Amino acid sequence: MMTPPVLTSLYPLNQVLEWQEVGTKAFNLGRLFQLGMPSAKGVVIPNAMFQTHLDHAHLHESIARLEVELSQLDFTQIRQASADIQARILAQPLSEQLLQELTESIAFDEGQRYAVRSSALGEDAHNASFAGQLRSVLHVQSSFELSLAIRQVWASLYSESLLNYAKHKGLFLRKMGVVIQAQVDAQLSGVLFSRLPNDVLAPKMLVELCAGLGEDLVSGVITPSSLQIDRDDGRISLDTSELCQQLSPEQLACFSQLRDHALTLERAFSAPQDIEWSIDQNSQLVLLQARPITHFSTHSKLALKESSIGKASAATTEKSLVYWSNANIAENFPDPVTPFLHSIVTRGYSAYFRNLGRGFGLSERAMRALSAQFEQVVGVHMGRLYYNLSHIHQLIHLAPAGAWLAQSFNVFTGANESPDVVQIPKRSRLARVLLATRIAVKIVWQYARVQTRVAQFESEVLAFSDRCQPAQLAQHSTAQLHQHLRDFLSIRLEKWNGAALADTAAMACYGMLKQFLARALPQQEQAQLHHDLLKGIPDLISAKPVSELWLLSRQIRADMALLTLFQQTDAALILAQFQQGQHPEFYAKFTAYLSKWGFRSSGELMLIHPTPYENPVPTLRVLQQYVREAEHGPDQLSAQQAQLRENATDRVAQQLGANSVLNIIPLASRVSRFRLLLNWTHASIRLRERARFKQALLYTRLRHIALHLGARLQQQGILDQQEDVFFLTVDEVLALANGSHLLAHSILDTVAARRLAFEAYVKSDNVPPDSFCLPTGEQWHAEQSANFHTDVKSVDADSHGQRLFGISACGGRIQGTANVVLDVSDAHRIRSGDILVTKQTDPGWASVFFLVKGLVIERGGMLSHGAIIAREYGIPAVVGVAQASTRIRDGAEIFINADQAWVDLLSTGQGESV
Repeated sequence: MMTPPVLTSLYPLNQVLEWQEVGTKAFNLGRLFQLGMPSAKGVVIPNAMFQTHLDHAHLHESIARLEVELSQLDFTQIRQASADIQARILAQPLSEQLLQELTESIAFDEGQRYAVRSSALGEDAHNASFAGQLRSVLHVQSSFELSLAIRQVWASLYSESLLNYAKHKGLFLRKMGVVIQAQVDAQLSGVLFSRLPNDVLAPKMLVELCAGLGEDLVSGVITPSSLQIDRDDGRISLDTSELCQQLSPEQLACFSQLRDHALTLERAFSAPQDIEWSIDQNSQLVLLQARPITHFSTHSKLALKESSIGKASAATTEKSLVYWSNANIAENFPDPVTPFLHSIVTRGYSAYFRNLGRGFGLSERAMRALSAQFEQVVGVHMGRLYYNLSHIHQLIHLAPAGAWLAQSFNVFTGANESPDVVQIPKRSRLARVLLATRIAVKIVWQYARVQTRVAQFESEVLAFSDRCQPAQLAQHSTAQLHQHLRDFLSIRLEKWNGAALADTAAMACYGMLKQFLARALPQQEQAQLHHDLLKGIPDLISAKPVSELWLLSRQIRADMALLTLFQQTDAALILAQFQQGQHPEFYAKFTAYLSKWGFRSSGELMLIHPTPYENPVPTLRVLQQYVREAEHGPDQLSAQQAQLRENATDRVAQQLGANSVLNIIPLASRVSRFRLLLNWTHASIRLRERARFKQALLYTRLRHIALHLGARLQQQGILDQQEDVFFLTVDEVLALANGSHLLAHSILDTVAARRLAFEAYVKSDNVPPDSFCLPTGEQWHAEQSANFHTDVKSVDADSHGQRLFGISACGGRIQGTANVVLDVSDAHRIRSGDILVTKQTDPGWASVFFLVKGLVIERGGMLSHGAIIAREYGIPAVVGVAQASTRIRDGAEIFINADQAWVDLLSTGQGESV
């Protein structure tokens, strides 16, 4: 037999003759064309181009090792290997050859959308169908989305669920084609079984159908409409559903054609057929997929699981998995949380998403259907907070363009996982149109007033802050303190939508700007320009405390006595001298600074940490660092980045046609749309940072309210010490404060047990990974760490040494010495010119960022605090680098290529080359 040629370029579906390089799905689609069937035109990316992508991502060795070891790996090891490989596939840009061929073959004119689907070799094996394990991406409508969708489909070959399934079946898929087809604008979609699943001898065909593209039907959450077609005479028998009773003569004619095609395909493939189909807006039948039915069942939905209208979830028959991630949430809550904070955070996040949905006009019926998801947006594992990504993605998909918003959320937070979601049953077409119109109107209304809404939120917080000045709380009665706590909950649970709107605006505008650049500019320029356009954003409040602290350091340098004091004296002794009356003028300025900005610190939302206002020593240590610096203050760096931003803005405008006469007409030209979108993005980021500032102030006030309530409970003998209040839930504190707690006498034992558990979490080395998935209802336990695979590398040897991959937060290239600092309390170790390597950053780190020349961070997304401040000062930064703080040793020589999102280890930090 002649060996088929290796395909190394895009291949038209209607010319596919062999399956070895494109997979069975693409081969079957090629057969449809050859048999004259009506099908959607498209192309297939052959396996060779996939292998090239893996080669560029340096993954062949890791995958080969995984294949050999798969049968011996446990659940957590498979999870880590999956996350590692998928992240690197997604991070690697498509090859220039593939991008060029896609540009020549795929046109996005007139709103054309595309479906991107897997065609792995072996996915439809008779003994292992891999149904629902491989990714399909619908509604692709730009070059950027297409590039992402292709990598998502490729990455799904190494998803955790697929690898577990492959281990169970003893199979390992190695090759994959990817099918790209014009997506049908469907009136109806469904599946035809050329034999009845429950009676294979009956002379009938079964059709299950629904309106639109068919996601609801495949998800299993609706009861589909159905009809039967007589195999012999073509008579159609309809069920009594509203959909079937409203079928037009043209649509019924399509089902007659479908029967004829099914009989032809049975003869061609020598087996009963499972045919996926749609009827477009012109009432034309389109066949999307056909394959032999691999098994029959007493219920047609089990056969439907073998179909691929969308992504059928294995969760329909097996216990579902929940995806957990600490992306972004670890920036706010980096350590184990107390019961008091946990009880507030869980309710706060639920209210955040629920109120945002109501503000945008989402269907109350759909929201009620997902009440369980709203109640568990976050969870706790080993005392640490994690996003329930499965629930969050499900909630986001309630909104129009849910898939795009979910992807934007991942970019926003730094999460990598895209859990499957179940579609909520939809109403009639008219009801859907009315709902979409209402949502559009609500969104426009909300964002037309977003500046006012954020200002209202700020006013609420400031009024609350004025009522709860820490120095005055001791004079407030217990009843007043009780009311203050209730007022805090009112703001957090009922008046937070202004801050939430700022979050969503930043997320959406960032994503739209990136998408606009992807459509308008060559790919090699997009990432760097996107970073440059967000550098040195004017009036960013995050930078103001740093600037004012720098000015204080300049005053110290101008005063010889102060300079000597800060150069030669420990920070704690400096504070003691200030408090004893020395340098009163400067101490007054320093105290004023703390009064204004002292609520901003590392762990500012954790509640259990003293603020800089309470303990100024860490701030004095930062001042000592600044005093050592003779120049290059933060304002100077911001001004340099602002100039780069303006230059980048002009460059993009020039490429878009800056001299067009249409530029004077708002939104008439690409330049005017670009400038408007850029202004929106800058404004939304500023608004978000303003809201986060007030959030920090609010939580600082909450800390003091809780401590004063704890002191009152201590006086009553209910608590041993005032800090024990944090080991009660907020409802318990409220009940104790007003004398309504049922079991007040047992609180001491309750607190003692909770404190013991909390301290064990803090001391434990068994920390869950940044992301993982577990069966529904299960928690990550310390015992699992013994089996957790920490040797699966996202590092490959190459000519540069060892390479770690992440996400580019701010472009640039820099080589230098790594300074691994895990806690901001050790920030005084950082010296000018270091490359900072850490787990995650929060506002407390901002004061040292401008001192370093590079950043490598384990966690974070494009709009995390670390990413925003990195762009403010133009620091090459790569975030989301798995295990960076353990793989990079203190003192190691490293090279950051933030343009391409990787870090090379050049030496170990012990004077040895890698």
